[in-house]
Amino acid sequence: MHDQALPRVLIVDDEQHNIHVLGQALKHLCRVLVATSGEQALQKLASPPYPDMLLLDIMMPGIDGFEVCRRLPPPVGPADIPVIFITAMDSEEDEARGFALGAVDFITKPIRPAIVRARVLTHLTLLARKREILKSGELLRATLESTREGILAVGSDGTITHANSHFFRFFNLSPQLWLPGGAQQLQAALTTLLVNDDPFPVKFGQGPQSTGTESDILRFRDGRILACYSVPLIQNGAVTGRVWNFSDITQQKLYEAQLLQARGEAEAANKAKGSFLATMSHEIRTPLNGVMGMAELLLELELPPKGEEYVRTIHRSGQALLTIINDVLDYSKIEADKLQLESIPFCLTHLLQDLSLLFQGFAGKKAIAFVQEIDPRLPEWIEGDPTRLRQILINLLSNAVKFTKKGRVTLAAALVTTPTRESRIRFEVRDTGLGISPEQFSRLFRSFEQASSAIARQHGGTGLGLALTRKLVHLMQGEIDVESTPDVGTLFRVMLPLRVCDPVADRTSLSQTIESGNSELPLPTGIRILVAEDDPINRAVIGGLLRGIDGVIDYAENGQEAVEMLQASPYDLVFMDCQMPVMDGFTACRTWRALEGERPIPIVALTAYAMPEDREKCLAAGMNDYLPKPVGRQGIQTVLGRWLANRGPTASEPGETERIHSPVLDREIFTHLGAELEEDFDQIIDLFLQWLPKRVRTIQEAQEQGDAATMAREAHTLLGSCRQIGALSLAHTAQAIETIGKKNHTEEAAAWIATLEQEREHLTDAIALALSEYERRRLP
Repeated sequence: MHDQALPRVLIVDDEQHNIHVLGQALKHLCRVLVATSGEQALQKLASPPYPDMLLLDIMMPGIDGFEVCRRLPPPVGPADIPVIFITAMDSEEDEARGFALGAVDFITKPIRPAIVRARVLTHLTLLARKREILKSGELLRATLESTREGILAVGSDGTITHANSHFFRFFNLSPQLWLPGGAQQLQAALTTLLVNDDPFPVKFGQGPQSTGTESDILRFRDGRILACYSVPLIQNGAVTGRVWNFSDITQQKLYEAQLLQARGEAEAANKAKGSFLATMSHEIRTPLNGVMGMAELLLELELPPKGEEYVRTIHRSGQALLTIINDVLDYSKIEADKLQLESIPFCLTHLLQDLSLLFQGFAGKKAIAFVQEIDPRLPEWIEGDPTRLRQILINLLSNAVKFTKKGRVTLAAALVTTPTRESRIRFEVRDTGLGISPEQFSRLFRSFEQASSAIARQHGGTGLGLALTRKLVHLMQGEIDVESTPDVGTLFRVMLPLRVCDPVADRTSLSQTIESGNSELPLPTGIRILVAEDDPINRAVIGGLLRGIDGVIDYAENGQEAVEMLQASPYDLVFMDCQMPVMDGFTACRTWRALEGERPIPIVALTAYAMPEDREKCLAAGMNDYLPKPVGRQGIQTVLGRWLANRGPTASEPGETERIHSPVLDREIFTHLGAELEEDFDQIIDLFLQWLPKRVRTIQEAQEQGDAATMAREAHTLLGSCRQIGALSLAHTAQAIETIGKKNHTEEAAAWIATLEQEREHLTDAIALALSEYERRRLP
């Protein structure tokens, strides 16, 4: 070891022989310093460099060793460095006196070098360890003082063993808590400082008993908030104390409160925005219903060419305004995470054919070509949301036609993976139009922005279509990208993961097509319809759209009047406006549902509110269907077909024992359905015949098990399907079973259910015969 790194030992002795012997014994162990008297020793110890150990002779002239030890100043006192006395007398009294002064050992004369080296080495080693401990302690103290947390350590008896300055500052306490009884003072201080119901003072007073970690939130009367976290001190398996950590989280809690307030304000703003959009939609749709409805009625009249052109312009303008309203509402729904996508089977081939026919006409008016490129490997039936897919493609195709002056617009669809149930389908819309510059790409999908102000001025538009399109694609778990060259053209590519639909496997879903109602089915004669609408223009529009039905149309100007008219006369269907004076449509519907008998009347909501929650509100009030304004003839006809087709004119429903003769299969309805469904007709009828036995068995089992709810539900499903294809006798039986099931009288349905299997067999035979005749008529 380098000489400068050796510990320094001061030998204090008045005899040169002793100094020589000690120096020789220690020369390889330490650096030896010498003082020949007590006075000289005190002079050497008055200033650095200080020794690491004293070998102090007791008997010296002048100041003896005991007195030197007593006068030693810090940092060389017995508490700081080891003092070993050297004595010629083996006296217990001297040893007791030396130890009392702080000595650590004694060496007796004659001096034995090996003993000296061993004892000096032992105490130098202990000194080094002591200094390491002190260094670690100082590091710990500095660390605890440097942290912003308050630290408190408590012994097993509740005595405070350590606390940093931050702790005293947090609690505005004096370091006098180190004195005995400090824990009780702290508990009293906590009780004074904290809010009245804070449980922490009581917990602290119980002492460090728990072996687990604990956390608390301390709330001060002055508004401060501290987080408290503690862990136990455990030695030999026993809890010997606890260390507490206190953090000031007042600002954090303030930020959290501000964040909560901001969130509440944002939610309120969103709610206000939603309310504004709903109100805006309502206020625009209400007069728009009159504009578009009257225009549609005018188009049914014989008009001069110029007049017809003007009316069509009015109708197209109204339709354009309605599209903008719907886009804004859709965008708002997506932002609020309220847009729900459907997942139903639909015919992709038909959807693409419809779009091609539509845009061939639009493109033809601009003298540009419309080309369709359809991959022959594409599945015909897929599962997804046909309405939103159509909306995506219409947005892209509309832009392509709008921005193309010459050349062509192409709609392409291709299967890019094998036709599995997770197939991906790539749609492309290509044009030879204006194109998009690289600097315009960044604004392309932004809401309410267009690629350039010049385009906006020339072609108009809200700048919402592409933003909405991208959001819809992402909702479908798809991707959209664009390639474009100015003055050459643009390509939009959409990749959607659509499931291939196996019609046989999805017969239940396809059966919903049979049950959904058809606007072209013949309506019964002599039907009675009540229109509850306070706006005279809208009453005139609805009346005009209902013109031509064989029946009676009555009008009510508010909900109360509608309820009174329903009580006075039987009606087959009610169109109910939701917002009316005196009594609104919701209240009127609930009131009538509480009054009506066993034969419920279909009530269809007419409303200018078009948000999803508005539909749910209508259904929750007891309404059966929902028509958002503006209402057109197609919407009216669809509703009438859904609820009144194949229904007798205001005839009472079949009772428990009453039987009304109905044909096994109404050929007119059956043939009409075939003309509507065309090539899908055979497939759907086949699915119906596969589905029918299972439905009959389910109804039979529900009746046997006394499950009235299932019996009524399954009978209702059977009723809708049978009516749709014209199986009126079986529909009549299903309706009777449904009525009995709703009364929870499963036993009374036994007579009706006993005929189900026989009627099913008769229907199967009748369908086979009707199909053969239908096929003969279809042959050229």
